[in-house]
Amino acid sequence: MLPTGGGKSLCYQLPALLRGGTGVVVSPLIALMKDQVDALRARGVEAGLLNSHLSLGEERNFLEKFVANEFEIVLITPERFQSQPFLDALANVDVRLFAVDEAHCVSQWGHNFRVDYGRLGHARSLLGNPPPPTVALTATATPAVQEDIIASLGISNARKFILGFDRPNLVMAIKDIKVGSSPNIWAATKYVNKQKMKSVSSLVAMSPALVYCGTRASVEEVTEYLTEKGIDAGMYHAGLDSEERTNVQNKFISGELDVVVATNAFGMGIDKADIRTLIHFQIPGTIEAYSQEIGRAGRDGKPSRTILLYSANDRNLQVTFSISRYRKSSVL
Repeated sequence: MLPTGGGKSLCYQLPALLRGGTGVVVSPLIALMKDQVDALRARGVEAGLLNSHLSLGEERNFLEKFVANEFEIVLITPERFQSQPFLDALANVDVRLFAVDEAHCVSQWGHNFRVDYGRLGHARSLLGNPPPPTVALTATATPAVQEDIIASLGISNARKFILGFDRPNLVMAIKDIKVGSSPNIWAATKYVNKQKMKSVSSLVAMSPALVYCGTRASVEEVTEYLTEKGIDAGMYHAGLDSEERTNVQNKFISGELDVVVATNAFGMGIDKADIRTLIHFQIPGTIEAYSQEIGRAGRDGKPSRTILLYSANDRNLQVTFSISRYRKSSVL
């Protein structure tokens, strides 16, 4: 468990190369897979990726090279273990390291649980008897989530390496947005959001800036407000199509876009080192989510600031989300 920007990728890339054979890395970050593979290839590493964005021809080409053991490192999404052609190919591959990135997704008590991640313990058993050495990596995980990861992956004898999350270059602040005197809930919420948007418009002057909102509606509202104020802002949430999201992400990473307003769909693995300001428009659902999200600021080690715009009303939103997550976990 290492903080954002702490070198987790190196913890599976280097061992995979030293052990020989093929290192299989499970990642939920389709947007980042190509960046990682391109970076590895630029260093002379035979790397490949397999995800839902590949064409049939590209997938066929990958599987041919995979079976021929031409790859040193491959990155795959967890859903691939539901694909019979992939499983047939896997049976013929010399896998010597199995890595699970963003491992908190394994746990239904983590803040980004994915069902296919929950099946990776079974997937690991398909890699050999005994399975190859396995490493699980994440930036944040409570003791309960850590134990859930270990149990789910079947790595009961795993050693834990936990680095502190102190980031001395980050200034963390909380701005309390008072509700005001209105007894009407709708009016009070509107007042609070207006005060928050005024704060955001002044704070994002120190850019690049990332603004996290709790809902899609808030993302759209804040983006519209900033745009009207003449601030170059883009929005990112799961309700937008893939092309729109990719375009916003690429512009932000390249520096063409100063500000992105997003839900936590814009999150894991965002490879931008110079985010100077990170704002939470509403409080995140957990301390772990907050820690991971503010960790995306100042990855270059230079001074950066994180600001939480707090209002007592925000708690009602997170209570609603918590009830929804509880009901889903009960069904699972």
